[in-house]
Amino acid sequence: MTEQSAPTDAALPHQLPQANASTLIYNGAGAYLLHLRDDIPGIWEPGAWSLLGGGREPGDRSLEETARRELREEAGLELPDLAPFAVEQARGSDGGIVPIQIFTGRWEGDPATLNLTEGIMLHWFRPEVMPRLRMAPSTRNLIRRHAELLRRNGLETAAQGGARNSSPVDRPSPLSPPPEAEEPFSAADRPSPGETT
Repeated sequence: MTEQSAPTDAALPHQLPQANASTLIYNGAGAYLLHLRDDIPGIWEPGAWSLLGGGREPGDRSLEETARRELREEAGLELPDLAPFAVEQARGSDGGIVPIQIFTGRWEGDPATLNLTEGIMLHWFRPEVMPRLRMAPSTRNLIRRHAELLRRNGLETAAQGGARNSSPVDRPSPLSPPPEAEEPFSAADRPSPGETT
């Protein structure tokens, strides 16, 4: 995995035809919103807890737009402010490298009020219980890094101006995480770029 110092769309290699975006959503209590994925063979991390997100589609003008579209489609969630947090890389099923832009957003809502269209459920978890959850080590490490940043610098600094208030959108109706700089991604830790979620 590689982490860029200026994680923006400009930091991503535009010559790559595919890219993913995911959103790390947290609240003021220090909990993180995780998505329990369907247990369907052939999808990335079936039956595991992950971040909401997915692959860039042709109509997406930026990876922030990809992240926002995925939040709307998967959970009917609209966050007014997203901040870039990290750029990570995954190896796709074709062996190519796919960049993953990780955004952060703050939300204080109840996941039971969201219209989940993919997966089984959304739930808030504090970082200290995550070792007991079935999830990719890369996702756990990403959350740990963000939580450490929150503790060190305070909630607003880590959010880089993240939103305090947001609400689900009326429209209902599609994923990815990352590891420590020292740990390489394995194909098992990441979705394939064109893979159905």
